[in-house]
Amino acid sequence: MEKENPNYYSILPANVRYDKKLTPFEKILYSEIVALTNKDGYCWASNNYFSELYHKGEKWISKSLNNLAKKGYLTIEVEKNFMRKIYIIKGKQVDVPTPKVKKEKQVLPEIYYQLAQLLFDKIKENHSNLSVQYNKEKWADIFRKIIEIDKYKVEVVRQVVLFSQWDKFWKKNILSASKFRQKFNTLLAQMPDNFTATTGIHCDKLYYQDKEVFVEVKKELKNDTVFLTTNYYYVEGGKKVLVDKKLVFKK
Repeated sequence: MEKENPNYYSILPANVRYDKKLTPFEKILYSEIVALTNKDGYCWASNNYFSELYHKGEKWISKSLNNLAKKGYLTIEVEKNFMRKIYIIKGKQVDVPTPKVKKEKQVLPEIYYQLAQLLFDKIKENHSNLSVQYNKEKWADIFRKIIEIDKYKVEVVRQVVLFSQWDKFWKKNILSASKFRQKFNTLLAQMPDNFTATTGIHCDKLYYQDKEVFVEVKKELKNDTVFLTTNYYYVEGGKKVLVDKKLVFKK
């Protein structure tokens, strides 16, 4: 028998790699036979050759070869002089699994989450006994659409959020981010020009227990962000008296 000289590399096609009915060793053995296949298209290697190469018993080699032949990957022919020829059968197809690509979670700018949380908090303030279905990711994405697709500025959106939960009619009807976006243009059109996000009030004068209230707006720096805060006072005996904001907002 002419000594086999294997190629420097071998091919393990996808139909063999992904065949769940083959053992890992059978796939390696198939790859070795491909490497040993000579120019005439067959492999002369004996069971003893594979046994010494992979440190497996000849019965194990025989069983693996027979299984590859049974699955349709090889044909084995034995000539009259008991010389064996192993042929590779090409073209057998199996279902090749498509790897599932895990979709990366979209990371939105923090401002969208802040707006979503603001709307949710205001809704809960107005409807403490109401069960509101709040999905932070979905609500934040809706605010992303309002700003990125509908092209509204962040501060305008924030003002409309506050207005939607201040107005007697709208605070009963805006109970979700999707509804907020759906009615956004109407809300914006109905929001008075002098409505401010800092006070939530759109009247010229405020009154507390029949006393006129004076509004003082100031800036505060928190976490590198400037917030406008509002204090309410009335004058009594020449002294400024700080007003409870909840009573100012009471209608």
